[in-house]
Amino acid sequence: MTSPVFEAMFYGDMADKSKVIRIPDIAPIGFENLLRYAYTDSLNLNSVDDAMLTAYAAKKYLLPHLLRECLTYIEKNITPSSACAVYEFATVLNSQQLIYQSMNTIDRQTYHVITHKSFNNIQLSTLEFIVGRRYLNLYSEFSLFNSVVQWTQNESKRRSANANDWTVIRGLLDDSTVMKNLRFLTMSNEEFARVISQTTVNPIPTKNNENNEQHDMPSSYLPMDNAFMGKSEQIAIFMNLAIPGIVPVPKGLSQETTPRCAPPEYFTVRRYKPVTYATTTTLAHASQGAGGSKPIKTVCTKFQVVNSDLFIVGASIPIRLDPGYYSVRTPKLDCQLKFTSKMGLPNETMLDQKSQDDAILLDTVDDSITLVISKDKDCHVKLKRPLTVKKGNFNELLLTFQSPTVSDDIVVIKGHRNKSTQTEIVDGEAISWLFFKSTGLEFNELYYFY
Repeated sequence: MTSPVFEAMFYGDMADKSKVIRIPDIAPIGFENLLRYAYTDSLNLNSVDDAMLTAYAAKKYLLPHLLRECLTYIEKNITPSSACAVYEFATVLNSQQLIYQSMNTIDRQTYHVITHKSFNNIQLSTLEFIVGRRYLNLYSEFSLFNSVVQWTQNESKRRSANANDWTVIRGLLDDSTVMKNLRFLTMSNEEFARVISQTTVNPIPTKNNENNEQHDMPSSYLPMDNAFMGKSEQIAIFMNLAIPGIVPVPKGLSQETTPRCAPPEYFTVRRYKPVTYATTTTLAHASQGAGGSKPIKTVCTKFQVVNSDLFIVGASIPIRLDPGYYSVRTPKLDCQLKFTSKMGLPNETMLDQKSQDDAILLDTVDDSITLVISKDKDCHVKLKRPLTVKKGNFNELLLTFQSPTVSDDIVVIKGHRNKSTQTEIVDGEAISWLFFKSTGLEFNELYYFY
């Protein structure tokens, strides 16, 4: 089935009647796949590049089913060699799932991403994004610096500039945030010495005898007019590598001294203080409710992330099997998970119910999941797809049990909630969360990635 845009372009009163119709913004392989899918419902994708080109055509000509198949193919086939291209493509299409997956690949397989030849062709904004990441799986910051230099030399050629002129190369990076995020202070003395030696033009030989024989003067006696870093920057970095904090770091360079490392599987924010759960006297049967009055039917958490965009990848519920449960069968619960996100007010937090109700609905996700209950740990909710949380928006995560009542073998563990609406940061991440009043049982933890 063809799309309305496709039909209008080739048929009808407004169709282009010329013998040759030029479509300059669609790649041949993308248009070929679009035609094949439109008339035969078949699709043959051989690479991620083909899928991205076809997805662009599908989006332009309003073929959502073809677009969905292309995105699914990309999700299943993303590799370190294509991660940057997928990130740029996903940013243009605003595909949050692909942004999340490409971010994960870049963060966890960084060395393979930055050493692949495709890295030299990424956009400057993508380079800034990667260098600005807090977590990267690197052997050393020196490898990242080498890749940045190679990218900049290739960018100089694309701009018809001298790729061997280190002042030009430095000028390209000074116009971006790259230099502010390269962590020179995490390198060893030997690595930083290699940075200097590789990014400084060799001294020009001088003639200093009667026969005009050339002799190289020591580099210390010659001005370094063509060097990536100035002499004051070099000295400051070397001194701080020897004795941290001995002199100020020059403006425009990173002061970060912590080496990057691979990110954890996910980050955690807890709704309750991380204390040992109390004894069975604090347990309430889920069939009677945490307060012993009404049965538990839903789990709900309302929250706002103040200072960052992120992805929710899972959650946990403070329910477990009763200590007296001895059956070998592990109970499972069928549930419906609904996520809604509403536009937040600029520079404000929606503390009252009216503001929450009046906010504009931006996104909603409704999905069925199955929970497995165990004795020794809280029930974990693993999401099929990450949930996009935008900075400042009001969000609600609602889990509804499909069965009329929850088994008496399941108990709720009452934790000690923080007195403040803003939770303490328990994972070392500078993410500011606000949680709002919600009736009934709430999620104990939220797992996220950013």
